[in-house]
Amino acid sequence: MESERRARGGEAEFEVRDPAGPNCLYKSCHAVCAAVMYSYFGLRVRGRGRVPRRGGAVIASNHVSFMDPVAVGIAAPRPIAFLARHSLYRSRGFGRLILGLNAYPLPRENVSTGAIKRALKLLEAGWAILVFPEGTRSPDGALKPFRGGLAFLAAKARVPVIPAAVKGAFEAWPRGRLFPRPGKVTVAFGPLILYDDIHDTYDSFTARVAGAVAALAGQAPASPGTAPGAARS
Repeated sequence: MESERRARGGEAEFEVRDPAGPNCLYKSCHAVCAAVMYSYFGLRVRGRGRVPRRGGAVIASNHVSFMDPVAVGIAAPRPIAFLARHSLYRSRGFGRLILGLNAYPLPRENVSTGAIKRALKLLEAGWAILVFPEGTRSPDGALKPFRGGLAFLAAKARVPVIPAAVKGAFEAWPRGRLFPRPGKVTVAFGPLILYDDIHDTYDSFTARVAGAVAALAGQAPASPGTAPGAARS
């Protein structure tokens, strides 16, 4: 496998790095964020060993707070990648910063299709990527319907999906609140789920993952949604 691959995101060119390669910026930010998460938010992690240590994988989590990517990134036993909206890369300096933190840009046009293509490239390179199948933060902390792109990724890339749930982040930093408050945050990972060509359809697979995330979050699954777009962070 090549150590890095070239791709194009909107007007900006970026590299898909080797997930096993050195990344001092990510390690430094990870250490600082871990200190904050464990001391200020009492982070607890359950099921960390269920996340494969290498190879392409998708971590599918609920989304209740700006804190979620950080919490899951700290809880995971390996560096993970994200997809971020293209507008964050308008500033060259800030764009380089978040690229160093493994946040790869979504294309400006055809976001849903482009997100899947970008995710497939990252999975092919051996990354574990974090997706939020609800598509956006929940306004009330309750699970919302999952979008369909997750099943396509699992079937096309032949990678496991690891369900995850963040609990306590909504109480600490809900949508609409400017700054977080102290709280207890837990990240739980469930057993991996593989797409079964014989028994699964995209809808049934999405329902399986949604049910697993709901169980980890201690909630009832949301009614199936019809939005076709790819889930993104």
